[in-house]
Amino acid sequence: MDSSPKGPSSIHLGLKGCVAPSSSLITRCFYRLFDWVAWDGRIILLEKGIRTVPYGFLAVLFPVYLSQLGFDTVQIGIVLTLTVGTSAFYTFIASIVTDRLGRRRTLVFFAMTDAVAGGLLFISTSWWAPVVAGIAGNMSVGSGETGPYLSLDQAILPRTSDLKRRTLMFSLYNLVGYSASSGGSLLAGLPPYLGTGISGYRPLFLAYLVSGLLGMFLYSRLSKSVEQDPSKTSTRQVLSKDSRPIVYKMSALFSVDAFAGGFVGQSILSLYFFQRYRLDLTSLGLLFSAAQIVTAASFLLAARIAQRFGLVNTMVFSHIPSNILLTAIAFAPTAAVAVPLLLGRQSLSQMDVPTRQSYLMSVIPESDRTPAAGFTNVSRTTAQSVSPSLSGYAIANLWVGSPFLFAGMLKLRMLKGKIHRARVTGADLNYEGSIEIDSSLMEAAGIVSFEQVDIWNITNGERFSTYALSAPRGSGTVAINGAAARKVQPGDEIIITAFVSMSEKEAQGWKPHVVLVDRENRLKPKGHLDQTVSRKAIFR
Repeated sequence: MDSSPKGPSSIHLGLKGCVAPSSSLITRCFYRLFDWVAWDGRIILLEKGIRTVPYGFLAVLFPVYLSQLGFDTVQIGIVLTLTVGTSAFYTFIASIVTDRLGRRRTLVFFAMTDAVAGGLLFISTSWWAPVVAGIAGNMSVGSGETGPYLSLDQAILPRTSDLKRRTLMFSLYNLVGYSASSGGSLLAGLPPYLGTGISGYRPLFLAYLVSGLLGMFLYSRLSKSVEQDPSKTSTRQVLSKDSRPIVYKMSALFSVDAFAGGFVGQSILSLYFFQRYRLDLTSLGLLFSAAQIVTAASFLLAARIAQRFGLVNTMVFSHIPSNILLTAIAFAPTAAVAVPLLLGRQSLSQMDVPTRQSYLMSVIPESDRTPAAGFTNVSRTTAQSVSPSLSGYAIANLWVGSPFLFAGMLKLRMLKGKIHRARVTGADLNYEGSIEIDSSLMEAAGIVSFEQVDIWNITNGERFSTYALSAPRGSGTVAINGAAARKVQPGDEIIITAFVSMSEKEAQGWKPHVVLVDRENRLKPKGHLDQTVSRKAIFR
């Protein structure tokens, strides 16, 4: 049952009615601004904000706290790996059992684990307390939230707004999270003013405990409409046949990106700036609060940039300068140089997050949304969990700036090939999810069979991912199959793209294949263009 609001109010977004002075002005403006979001969506957004405040300060102060307890750099990396690994385990379990046990009940349970972790940190200053808390709870120690909450929230959110506002809803969800995390990062500078030594951390750990209790209460107030119909989950496999190829391909892609990002998660960055530049907790809190604000602002800019320069250019070329800036931090001699580089990187590195989340939910059927979000998130979290221990070892035994080099070299995602303005010749819901492409077009674009491709529908604005299958040469076939067939109609014009990951050095001489076709999907005489990506183009 869809809980999205009905009638004109569900598609209205404005401040009409907020101009008259009143004691309830702020409340009325808030509800007016979010009147297109259903009740359950407002609960999700509110809990997202409450939850990510402690995540914001924990990501900054947790490695410093471990250091003051006597943990060395390698041991800190291992604890962070265990913490992220536990989130991956919880996410995996949630993706399998949630729709059978109930989404509301599962969310309440995970909020309880946060309360338990906060309680352990508050009552004990022994070395084992943060280790057990990291394993028992869903503590987020990266630059963004990880864990089962993401999977469950992503499955519920599409039900809480109008279909046309799905991407806006995910942008708002991430904006709330990063804004709240920014405030939390600012609080990370409070321990020196709240007590002497490690006792100054206890009030913030108490706040973490309280946030878990509030989460239990708020999630218990979700309506029954957030639940998946039991009849659709009791007898079927975890993922349907149509969804499996899409989810597996996207999970593989996300895991590469997350593995690289794990080298420079926010806790590792905090440890790096603490040890390399001797920044105190107050300075670290200000730095990462600013970084989160910049990241949140980038979500608002991403849509406009994509409209002006195109989705492909936005996704690809935002990653290139982002990772160049990331690599440059390793060579920054002072904090005055490193801080602007970090803020510049944060303004670009997360631009594709809400779009990626919206893609997945739009191409996956309702009954598969929880496991699909779970599998893609668990692949990211699992890959990300390995990196902190490697970063800790590298900082201690190799070179203090080496994590930035590892992350920067791994994370460049380049356009491999593009078939421009092909026309859809068929859409079959009853065939396994895929796109069949004339083999001559695939060869010209450098796309191989079973490779993941991203598709942008120029006609209706839909965007989705699937995998490519070869169709007879010269047939002009461009046919969409499976769940993605809902996103197209025969005759629609689409852009088909494939991407590849490479180092910055390789990217400087890379030649993407841009294929131009006529109305019959035949190669134009001069339709196969190669263009070298130069350093000048990267910064254009």
